[in-house]
Amino acid sequence: MGCPIYSYVVRLRMEQARQWLLERDKSIGDTAHHVGYKNTSILWQPTNSITTACPAS
Repeated sequence: MGCPIYSYVVRLRMEQARQWLLERDKSIGDTAHHVGYKNTSILWQPTNSITTACPAS
């Protein structure tokens, strides 16, 4: 059984945001906008449950 599409999309966005923050000199706001979020608060929330919710098969 795979991941729900919403969980998959959130996980992809968070991984892309992590990479963007590590590799570029960009603000949290720029990063949130880059990955498709209008509100920066999503990037401040603990992400462990999001990034580990759908382990690879």
